[in-house]
Amino acid sequence: MRKKYCKILALGFYLCPLLIAFGCDIQIGGWGQAKHEITVQRQAPLAARSTLVAETSLGSITITGAETTDCSVIANICGRALTEEEARELAEKVEIKLETTGNTLTIRAEKPPNKNRRSVSISYDIVVPKQTNIECASSYGAIKLTNINGNTNGKTSSGSITAENIEGSTDLNTSYGSVKCRNITGDKITVKSSSGSITAEIIKGPTQLTTSYGSITCTDMSDGDIKLKTSSGSINLQ
Repeated sequence: MRKKYCKILALGFYLCPLLIAFGCDIQIGGWGQAKHEITVQRQAPLAARSTLVAETSLGSITITGAETTDCSVIANICGRALTEEEARELAEKVEIKLETTGNTLTIRAEKPPNKNRRSVSISYDIVVPKQTNIECASSYGAIKLTNINGNTNGKTSSGSITAENIEGSTDLNTSYGSVKCRNITGDKITVKSSSGSITAEIIKGPTQLTTSYGSITCTDMSDGDIKLKTSSGSINLQ
């Protein structure tokens, strides 16, 4: 009985990222049978070398560095409820705010609480100046980071992480999901997955890659000590 329970629990952990990846089109047992989606755009000045903080409890986060002096945010908001009217009301009650404190810009969402088969998910597509420090987290959702020249911290409890063209100390952490990183240079590069594979390519700097359950594949690693560890899976260093 215990072995059967563990298998069911493991299956649930792997299904969570899939449900998030497919977004609001997923329905389980009739829950959230009605939905309403809206898109909100926000923009605020963001000086080079500043820090962006973005968090969402349910949804993905995509952050891209570009030649700009602003932070541009597109928030996809999905309300779910038993009726279309309730779902629309949920989505429209969400407020996306960009708040600046010193050199830090925080993206904050004010939303109704999730209860009684009512929920709200928020996914962000964000463009920032290339020279920006990033701190982002999602409880359930994927994270994608591209073209960032700054310290980068990305964490998700359930979802994949993709990072490409990063210059700066990098810390990527997912509890359940794979991590793919390419062309990263930094004084300290740390990648961890509790349950998922790690793929790293063109990495320059001291690097530590750790997964409890999954394989590690590395190509073109240089300029520092390399520590690779997996409790259950293969390691391939090329």
